[in-house]
Amino acid sequence: MPNKKRNVKKRLAKRRTSKKRPRPLKKLLNDRSVLVNVVRDLCYRYGLAMARFEFKGKSPKPSIDEFRERIVHHMALMETSLADKLSAPVGRSLEQARGMLSTRLKLDIEKIRNGVNAEVETIYDSL
Repeated sequence: MPNKKRNVKKRLAKRRTSKKRPRPLKKLLNDRSVLVNVVRDLCYRYGLAMARFEFKGKSPKPSIDEFRERIVHHMALMETSLADKLSAPVGRSLEQARGMLSTRLKLDIEKIRNGVNAEVETIYDSL
């Protein structure tokens, strides 16, 4: 008699939780450069996306300077919104992070206004 394969339903094993413990929040907040880069990138991406959405499909294409200023405007809105949320008294570490963030955002804004940022120029050409 030939061997017949039996159709056996496999039981799904329960997923076990990872044995790795998550990194404590305190450690993350002490790593200022990571926090600053994440927030800076968030402001930049938000400003770029909002300006692109605002000008996408408009019949008279806006000037490059107008497009750059809209990006800067939306970046500033995001920065003030985040600053309002983080306005509670915090430790010295976050105070230094705020200073680093404002300095880096000012540098990014200058790059955008001067036309050094290639990504902004590429997105403007795709409008």
